[in-house]
Amino acid sequence: MTHGDAAAQSLLSAGPVPRPKDWLKMVRRVQTEAELSAVRRSIVRGVPFGGPRTTKGTIAELGLESSMQPQGRPRKDARSP
Repeated sequence: MTHGDAAAQSLLSAGPVPRPKDWLKMVRRVQTEAELSAVRRSIVRGVPFGGPRTTKGTIAELGLESSMQPQGRPRKDARSP
């Protein structure tokens, strides 16, 4: 981190992996509607955000399987009484 005083910089760790060289450009980039929808879905549903493989692994590791079920009550089967 290159901004802020020492106290501000001490609040954030470097992270578990090195940042890419174009990191600042990446975080300043405008997101597409599809990207924004994916982030919003993760927030609303309480599911991990990421690609399918990452998401599936995180769901299994944290026991979040129920967050992937459809929301609301199941539809009544037309054949049920």
